[in-house]
Amino acid sequence: VMKSDHDDERPAGEERRRLQGIDTELATVEQSLSAPQRGGRAVSQSIQSLLGSLRSRLETNTNGQELRRSLSERLRLAQLAHSARIPLGVLRNREQQEPESSLSLHSASASAGAGASNAQPRGRQVPRRSLLAPKTQPSDRSVSSSSDTTRSLPQQRSSRSVLVASRHRADHAGGFPLLDERDFSFGGSMRSLVSSPIITSSLAPPEQSHEEETHLDPISETPILLSKSGRESFSRRSGGFLSGSVRQLSVDSGSDSVVYSWGCGVQSLHDDMEEKPLEDASLSGTSRLGKPGAKAVLSVATSATHTACATAQGEVYMCGMNPFGEVDPSGRKDMVVRPTLLESLMGQQVQVVQVSCGLHHTAALTANGSILTWGSNNNGQLGHTQGSSTSHVFPKGFVMGRGRRAAAVACGDSFTLCLTTRLSVLCAGIPEIAGSHSSGPTRSLPALEGLPIVSVAAGNRHAIVLTAHGTVLAWGENSSGCCGRPFPTRLGAPSIMAVPDTQQIFPNNTPKKLFPNWANWDTNQKNGVVSLASDVAISHAACGNTHTVLVTRSGRLLVCGRNDQGQLGLPKDEESDFLRPVNHPEVGKHYVTAEAGDGFTLLLDNVGNVYQMGHGTSTAECVLSNKSILTIAAGGNSKIALASGSTGSLRRQVSVSFETNATMPKNLEDLLDATSTTNQSSNEEESTKVSSAGQELASQTEELLRYPEVLNSLFLDPFELDHLYQGLVGAKISKKDRQTIGTAMEKGIKLGLERLRSADARMIYPEAVRCLLLYIVFFDQNDDDVVFDASGECIVLLCESILGLSFEGYKALLTWVMTIYPRNLFVRMLIQPLLVQLEKGLKTSVDENGVEHPSPVRNAVPLIVTVLRWFNKASDMTGVEVALAEDFYSKAVEELSMTTLYQDMVTYKQANHEQRSSHFFWFANPFLMSPGTKRNLLETENQVEMYKLATSDAKYDAETREIKIDPFFPLEIERDHLMEHTLAKIKATKGTELRKKLRVIFKDEEGVDAGGVTREFFQLLSQDLFDVSSSLWTTQYGDQITWFNSDCTWDNDGYELVGILVGLALYNSVLLDVHFPMAVYRKLLGLPLGLEDMVDEELKKGLHHLLDYEGDDVEDVFCLTFEVTWMDLGKEQNVELKPGGSDIPVTSDNREEYVLLYVEWVLIDSIKEQWDAFEKGLMRVMEDSITMDLFRPEELKLLVVGSPELDFKALEANTEYEGGYDKDSAVVRNFWRFVMEASVETQLNLLKFSTGSSMAP
Repeated sequence: VMKSDHDDERPAGEERRRLQGIDTELATVEQSLSAPQRGGRAVSQSIQSLLGSLRSRLETNTNGQELRRSLSERLRLAQLAHSARIPLGVLRNREQQEPESSLSLHSASASAGAGASNAQPRGRQVPRRSLLAPKTQPSDRSVSSSSDTTRSLPQQRSSRSVLVASRHRADHAGGFPLLDERDFSFGGSMRSLVSSPIITSSLAPPEQSHEEETHLDPISETPILLSKSGRESFSRRSGGFLSGSVRQLSVDSGSDSVVYSWGCGVQSLHDDMEEKPLEDASLSGTSRLGKPGAKAVLSVATSATHTACATAQGEVYMCGMNPFGEVDPSGRKDMVVRPTLLESLMGQQVQVVQVSCGLHHTAALTANGSILTWGSNNNGQLGHTQGSSTSHVFPKGFVMGRGRRAAAVACGDSFTLCLTTRLSVLCAGIPEIAGSHSSGPTRSLPALEGLPIVSVAAGNRHAIVLTAHGTVLAWGENSSGCCGRPFPTRLGAPSIMAVPDTQQIFPNNTPKKLFPNWANWDTNQKNGVVSLASDVAISHAACGNTHTVLVTRSGRLLVCGRNDQGQLGLPKDEESDFLRPVNHPEVGKHYVTAEAGDGFTLLLDNVGNVYQMGHGTSTAECVLSNKSILTIAAGGNSKIALASGSTGSLRRQVSVSFETNATMPKNLEDLLDATSTTNQSSNEEESTKVSSAGQELASQTEELLRYPEVLNSLFLDPFELDHLYQGLVGAKISKKDRQTIGTAMEKGIKLGLERLRSADARMIYPEAVRCLLLYIVFFDQNDDDVVFDASGECIVLLCESILGLSFEGYKALLTWVMTIYPRNLFVRMLIQPLLVQLEKGLKTSVDENGVEHPSPVRNAVPLIVTVLRWFNKASDMTGVEVALAEDFYSKAVEELSMTTLYQDMVTYKQANHEQRSSHFFWFANPFLMSPGTKRNLLETENQVEMYKLATSDAKYDAETREIKIDPFFPLEIERDHLMEHTLAKIKATKGTELRKKLRVIFKDEEGVDAGGVTREFFQLLSQDLFDVSSSLWTTQYGDQITWFNSDCTWDNDGYELVGILVGLALYNSVLLDVHFPMAVYRKLLGLPLGLEDMVDEELKKGLHHLLDYEGDDVEDVFCLTFEVTWMDLGKEQNVELKPGGSDIPVTSDNREEYVLLYVEWVLIDSIKEQWDAFEKGLMRVMEDSITMDLFRPEELKLLVVGSPELDFKALEANTEYEGGYDKDSAVVRNFWRFVMEASVETQLNLLKFSTGSSMAP
């Protein structure tokens, strides 16, 4: 029972001596606690035990209340200082400044003391619980990662490291990743680099110079949409690659056709020049063409002035006005009322399969792939050679260039579009469609180069092209909005028509960074091909005078332009300068094709019924039903429909091959199989010759690669191309066949890339740039028997093409890389081939005179490395692991001598910024080097620095007449006072001395430091300095993570000592037993920090949940303000993240700013003082080293702490023996036998004993 405060009984002599003893011992402990606590766990536990003993002894004394109270208060402060790891003097100052907090401090002491051994959180705590989960949800609700969510975030305000709320969040609605402005600082043409001694090492291409004619407004930057079904429309035929949407008909022998013609005008097939009612529209194909026995009409076209028909016999019949010879070039009549055979074609012995009519000119496509044009040529629309007349021009060939054949033709008022069998487009006519006339009678447009065009359509003064994957581009007159955009009024170059968002539900496996409306819509395939949604992928396009109608693959319409007569199917006069959907009026039916005229639209649905919009009605009305209509035509005021006759049938056919040979294999894979079979059955003599099948395979391979448009129409699934290529290079065929195929690959790639260069291709659209990725896999040539690109010309062309992309092209290519290549294909198809070429470029040969010659591919090395660096950065941007760091390591770079790499580093170090950006340096491309190579380079740099410092302090000894050099930094310390002596010695040492070779000497101990003593020193010092019992580190994460204690503002010397220790370890190649999180290594390297780097996992989940929350009631659910709250010694502490932050609620609009500021406060601001001291210490040792910049954060961590993967076989193989022992000594063999059979714990102890760390170097 304790005495009351007014008890004046004096303690007995014995009790007084006990209290004095407690006072003496407590004074000793107080002296120890007055300094920052860095003694390690053993010292901490010893002090805790002593304080507990003093408390017990004090409570047994019942007399001397005044002295007891004084000792009890002192003991309470000592216990609190120890448990809170605060110097006693600092704690007393706090008590004096905040006396009202004494009660809370007292209440905190008990819990602090009890929790010390259990590593309970101290200092900064998790913020308000409401941040971790909404009120309506349990706190353990799983939170999905937000690394793929696209957000735009402000930049950091301070710190060497860039800060973002999430490193993998994107800044573009289309999913393009965060891009540094410096990534696009590349200047000049890459094509000049091969011959230039100055090689740029910039990563990415220049920004697009927006020419006035391109009008690259926000609408035109909408990413192109691709479709799987477009790929399926093509076959790799032996005769070539042909359009999959040329609307032609095939005819059974003996068949007739029924022609329906209505409307008015002399161009109508009914020749009365009056409005023809629908009930009288049916005409006999035979009777109307005026020739007994005439066969079915195969193709029909009409315009405002005339009409043309092609029959199954290949003849052309025409009618209409003839002022310029567009109907009859002979000019015998100004008007031809009745459809009349065009005699001008009879003598040319051609078979016409398709016709098209302009205002005053006509074009006909023949079965052999040529185009004949006639009529007016006042704007060069006939595409004839220079010097042709401008009127009444007889049928002549449309100039297409050597080797080209046409698949379709379309005529506008004063221009002509030709679609080739190689999926490219040629134009002739007015400049706003065909461009400048200076380049020849026909021209290809730079913006269309590389695009796989499968269909063309022409209006009065605007044009449309359709790609294989469902994308539509338009250009020309746009005053009515017929090009699908409100401005400009005239488009000088093809631009994408932006389609509305799909109404389909996206599958769960859709990549979030894919192009809009893109997904793997085939849910039956786990890893299916991504494509454009069918309700926005276009299968057919039609142009009226001032409006455009598109038919989607799902069968609905997308319309835009003038609607003064209801031709859009919208309420009359409701015009639209953007595409709007129009559905079929009957459920279960859909449209398959459309044609447009002056103020009306003609539609054909899947059951053969014809609908009309316009000419007074704004809804689709069925005008022909149950007639089995196969095709329609419209122009001016004339409407035409073709149906099968009674004697036979017409068949709708969407692709036509003009070279069909049933004996030839249908595609490359069949050819490959045939080649393999041929060579397996041949004898040895025959295998030395190129087989016929092998020659055909080589021919088709070259054909595939020489046309980028064809390549872009195929292989939307990269697995298909990989399968084909592996078959080509892995087939069991003869050496001659392999070389023939390799030569064909080289020739095809060269011709394809040169074609893009010679055409000055813009390469800004995704469907155009994809071929650059597809070409890369063909450079993975490891067969020594095959000579491929020996001069390096092809790889130079490819790299220049990639590096010369505009900013739009770069974004498109990056999106392809990020979304359709899984890791195995990303590495095998994109990285490995470039590494093979890099190794080829670094090889040298030695002639008979011993002279070394570099590889002819050496000039391509800087370009290859720059492309590899681009891919490396792209893989880091994705947020998805498409490649590991080791996937980029180059064996060729590993084999470079350390002298070469070190000299490159020195040159780089001495170069200024301009020289570094204009010359090639290996040092600027560390991603090619393995951690081992980087470590060796760092050690070489450090050893050279040690030697320089040692020789700079050389002294001449006159007595011995010798120059004495002291290469070491001697550190003599007492083992019992390791921390104090080390700190004192280092504080008194100059920075240059620290960079000499470290030699540790334990006072009064014998032994020479050959490395073992240094390792022991670091081991002992690490145990104390990195122990979480030290006040330097937070205990919130236990022993698993070493993170700065933000409340420790009194021990900057300790943090500086830690920095020096880490620097000395790096400098002297010693491993440390420390558990820094990755954020520390990122901060050291000056890399961006983000939410992914948060140390507190629960807090990280809470912030992720805040960002991902989809409701609009963030303020009510999370109840947060721009303020951080935590407990410090039982007292609530608050910090505003921005001025007035405590009164600013976190909402849906500002939550990203909140996360950014919160992450910045946790990782930067809250530990700024501690970090600055730590970095200062490390820089005292490593300030002159630039080799650290080579390392990735993961590699720097390996350099500091080593690898957890232990390979004792490697340790045995690299052990050196002294004292007469070698690897075959009996004791050595027994030792290693014991080690290999020992437990993991024993092996770790052995490794720690011998190296100072339980990690492998």
